Amino acid sequence: MSSADNEYDLNDLTRNFRTKLTVCECGCWLFDGKNLDRYGYAKFKIRGKTVIGHRYAYEAMVGPITDGLTVDHLCDRHRNCCNPAHMELVTSLENTLRANARRKAQGGYGKKSGPTPSTGTFTTESATDVNINKKEEDQ
Repeated sequence: MSSADNEYDLNDLTRNFRTKLTVCECGCWLFDGKNLDRYGYAKFKIRGKTVIGHRYAYEAMVGPITDGLTVDHLCDRHRNCCNPAHMELVTSLENTLRANARRKAQGGYGKKSGPTPSTGTFTTESATDVNINKKEEDQ
């Protein structure tokens, strides 16, 4: 199945993992905020081992993550998104270049990255081209 088809089924994931996800209008599968690491990535335990949520979802629904590659979030660095259709395997260098380009486009470090269900809306034109309708945020 192509990630562009966006036809992944939440029922393919374990119940424990599924119960921590909220599907928002933008198509993101947002992981519960109480279970995020200090960088904003989803984390949970399977048989006592801590697992990173987006990597778990990708491997469970798409397949293994090839050595030398990392999972890049296409939904504007929405780190707690676990929807495999919003992810792509890239090299660490490519991931870093993309992150720097996104940061530069947003005005540099310190800017809030990616909307949450209450602060923004995604308009998905394709699995790799996600545009954000930006809203002013109270700070």
